[in-house]
Amino acid sequence: MLDLWPVILGILIAISLLTIIMNILVATAVLTTKKLQTVTNIYLASLSFADTFVGFIVMGAMAVYTIYGYWPLGSTACTIWVIFDYCCCTVSMLHLDVIAFQRFKAINDPLGYHAEERKNSKQSVKHITAIWAIGILVWLPAILYFRIKSTFDGDIDETDCLFLPSRDYIITQSCIVYFIPVIIMVYYYSRTVHMFKGSRLSKTFATHSASREENEAIAPKTRSDSDHFQVQGTIGNIKSISSQALLQKRIKQEKRLSKMLGIVIVCFLVCWLPFCLFWPIEAFCPDCIPLKAYEASIWMAFINSTVNPILIFTMNKDYRKALKKNVIHSNEVNPSAISTVS
Repeated sequence: MLDLWPVILGILIAISLLTIIMNILVATAVLTTKKLQTVTNIYLASLSFADTFVGFIVMGAMAVYTIYGYWPLGSTACTIWVIFDYCCCTVSMLHLDVIAFQRFKAINDPLGYHAEERKNSKQSVKHITAIWAIGILVWLPAILYFRIKSTFDGDIDETDCLFLPSRDYIITQSCIVYFIPVIIMVYYYSRTVHMFKGSRLSKTFATHSASREENEAIAPKTRSDSDHFQVQGTIGNIKSISSQALLQKRIKQEKRLSKMLGIVIVCFLVCWLPFCLFWPIEAFCPDCIPLKAYEASIWMAFINSTVNPILIFTMNKDYRKALKKNVIHSNEVNPSAISTVS
C-alpha cells in the first residue's frame, strides 16, 4: 500500500493543477472575448474564480491531509483552509442558482432579457459581489467562533482539521447551503426544460420577435403612401426571412446553453450529494461513516470544480474558439518587440 502513495499523490496534484488551469482558461476566455461577455458568461467567469481557489488552496491542503492521514500544518493553517473550503464551495453553489434563474429568464422572456442584457451585465457585477458576500458571511463568523472557542476550551485537536460544530448548526447549514440551493436549481431548470416541450419555445420567441417588429414598424413617413407601402412590403419580406433565420438560430443557441446547464447541474448533484449526506450523519454518529469514505465524499465535492470548466469547453464552441485564439495569440512573436531589441 505504501508504494501506491506516490501514485495517489501524483493523481491528486494532477487534479488540483487541472482544476486551476481549466478555470483560469474559462475566466480568461470571458475577459478577452467580447462575444462571451454576456450575463450568463460573466457569472461563469466568477464561478471559475471560486473554483480556482478550490483547486489551488482547498484541494492542495486536502491532498496533504489525505497523504499524511492527519493534519500536519497547525491550527491557523487549518482555520484558513476550512474558511476557503466552505466559503468558496458555497459561492460556487450560489452561482449555479443564479445561472439557472438567468437561463429560465432568457427562455421565458427573451425580448425583455436581451433588451436589458447590457444593463444586466453591469448589474451582474453587483449580484456577483452579493454572492461572494453571502458565501463568506454564511461561514466565516461561525468557523472563527468554533475554532477560537475550541482552542480556549482545549477541545481542538491540531492533527484533526474537521469542522463539526453543533448538530443543530450542521443541519441548518446543510439545508441553507445545499438542499435549498438544489431545490432552486432544479425548480428553475425544470421550468426551462418545460419551455422546450413541443412548440412552446418557438411560440414564445416568435411572439416576442413579432412584438419587436411591430415596434420597429412605427416610424415617420417621408414618402408618398404608395411608395411607402411598396417599400414597407419589400422590407417586410426581407425582415420576415431574416427574422425566421434569426429565430431558429436563437432557439438552437438557447437549447445548447440550457443543455450545458442541465449537465452541469446533474454533475453538481452527483458530486455533492455524498458529502452533504455524510456531514450531518457524522455530526450525530461519528463512527457511522468510515474515515476513508468521508474523505472520498469531500474529494467528490471538490472535483465538481474540475468538472465545471471541462463541461463548459466541451459543450460550448464559443469557448473553444476563444481558447484556440488565446493560445495562438500567446504563441505569436511580436514583430515590434523584435525590432526594438535589434
